[in-house]
Amino acid sequence: MRKIIRQGDIILREINEREISTSTLKEVPKVELSGETGNKHVIRPLSGRIMHDRLANVIVVTEEAEIVHPEHRRLTIPKGRWLIDRVRQWLGNRNGRAMD
Repeated sequence: MRKIIRQGDIILREINEREISTSTLKEVPKVELSGETGNKHVIRPLSGRIMHDRLANVIVVTEEAEIVHPEHRRLTIPKGRWLIDRVRQWLGNRNGRAMD
C-alpha cells in the first residue's frame, strides 16, 4: 500500500519510479509550499538529499526529510518518491482549496 502524508492542506502521495522521469529533477536545499494562511510548508532533508521537479510537483527523498509549518506538528517523510498535492473541497458549482 502506498503511503500518504498530510499536513494542513498539503498532501504527499507516495509514487513509484515508473510514474516520473528523473531527468527533470534538481537537487534543492528545501521546498517551500504556500499555505492557505500565508505561512509556508517547508520540506527539508534531515539526512540525504531532496530532488524536486517543480513542473510535475514531485520530490525524491534519498534518505529522510521533514515537513514543517508553524500551525502544524512536524512530520517525517521517509525515503521515496512523493507527489505533492493539495486538499480540495467541493464548493457547490466550483472546486476550491480547502481551508483548515
